[in-house]
Amino acid sequence: MFAAMMHPGAERLVLFHVIASGRCWVALPGGERYWASAGEVIVLPYGDEFLMGGVEAATPVHITSVVPMPPWTEMPVVRYGGGGDRTDVVCGCLYSEDPLFDPGRAAFPPGVRGSAGGRARKELVRREHCLRTGRVVRQGTVSQINKAP
Repeated sequence: MFAAMMHPGAERLVLFHVIASGRCWVALPGGERYWASAGEVIVLPYGDEFLMGGVEAATPVHITSVVPMPPWTEMPVVRYGGGGDRTDVVCGCLYSEDPLFDPGRAAFPPGVRGSAGGRARKELVRREHCLRTGRVVRQGTVSQINKAP
């Protein structure tokens, strides 16, 4: 259902979650938790249904109850949970019909965690700072940007 919502006609998507700040986990139902911290990414190569959480317990909800159906006029921002430390996650998906992403082939594990190092990590931190403060910093100059609602 989620794949078809994001890309009409798709049976599955490659899902990814880039942790911009804080710490959280992603798990397949009944599966192991893939913990990640700022600068790390969790990829679900077969687009399986998953759970996401943090250090504090929260009641799970279906994604369609917190993200409106597309098309969107603005990028959706989800705020959920509460009571724990803030975690900012950039979520996305990729569509591919390549047989490499066919779950029957099992070319990949169900979840993969990796990290951005060096310049990529610095850029993630810089962008996260821009989103939080509404200010863009580039080589000594500062510009104002609009913050997401």
